[in-house]
Amino acid sequence: MFDVIVRGGRIIDPSQDLDTVADVGIRGPRIAAIGADLIKQGVRGEVVDACGLLVTPGWIDLHTHVYWGVAPLGVEADTHCVGRGVTTAVDAGSAGASTFPGFKRYVIDVSATRVVAMLNLSTIGMAADHGARPEAIGELEDIRWAAVDRAIEVARAYADVITGIKIRLSTSIVGQDAEHSREVLRRARQVADTIGKPVMVHQGGTAIPLDDILARLVRGDIVTHVYHGLAEGVLDEAGKVRPGVRAAVDRGVNFDVGHGAGSFTWRLPAPRWHRAWRRVPSARTSTSGTWPVPSTTWQRPPASCSTWACRCQKCCTASPPPLPPASDWPVNWARSHPERPATSAYSASFRANGHSATAREQKRPAARD
Repeated sequence: MFDVIVRGGRIIDPSQDLDTVADVGIRGPRIAAIGADLIKQGVRGEVVDACGLLVTPGWIDLHTHVYWGVAPLGVEADTHCVGRGVTTAVDAGSAGASTFPGFKRYVIDVSATRVVAMLNLSTIGMAADHGARPEAIGELEDIRWAAVDRAIEVARAYADVITGIKIRLSTSIVGQDAEHSREVLRRARQVADTIGKPVMVHQGGTAIPLDDILARLVRGDIVTHVYHGLAEGVLDEAGKVRPGVRAAVDRGVNFDVGHGAGSFTWRLPAPRWHRAWRRVPSARTSTSGTWPVPSTTWQRPPASCSTWACRCQKCCTASPPPLPPASDWPVNWARSHPERPATSAYSASFRANGHSATAREQKRPAARD
């Protein structure tokens, strides 16, 4: 006997190599069974008709900003995460040592979404509001904000929810001085090594070469915004993956899409990006999730558009390409290809550990003018 049955959906779970049409039986907060005709075992409550729709485990989004009202890029966690199928969200450095206690109390502790966080090396967290004024000062332009002792102290105090250290190395955040950038990276490495957790590096448009950044990264560290298309990106001028990137992947460094609404370029066709990455073993990181800027459209822009944030009708009505079989999806496919197969994508999403079950219906946004 089940409390709820989600019936007849296409169940996709890469962790189990599962891609099949079946039912999902739920008892209390747990997924109790996956199989055919579970209705025969009885149901106390609702039977959700998922025929023709997708049923997936709850998504884990490796790169979000959910310190709404404080961090310039922040959105509300539950609206944009669990409300869209993301049951676990990693906040990527919205808060630093001075602002993290508030983030814990007013976001992490009260959200239905499970929120964990990368602590920003800057004690003030994310500060530069470039949407308001282009001359805004970045949170790490003054090295005094990169307080190693305070970062270690707070990371240890909140070790149950802090999963690593985040730095943004773009010149708009740290300035144009290469040695200053290297010092920020050195301090981040020092904190991460002390607490035994990874570094996430926001790269692209940096004052130092990508190879210099990768040389300081170790197994488990994360390079984010890999498809930004700025200087010092993961692809060389010929559109091939840089040797240093391949070497980093081989030693266990992870690469995250970190899409958002301005960190993805279409100056190269999507299949070319994908083919290049498919030749790099294990270049797969976060599952899909929340869009930091809600105006993002689902349809794929053509190669002529520079970023996903483009709102022209030509972009928003472009036809997406066919998707490969689910067994061929990289873990980050859904994030790098948000045109995933769903015109009315039902997701009876549940955490992979079976601790919760939520259902939602998500409809494709209409094309924008």
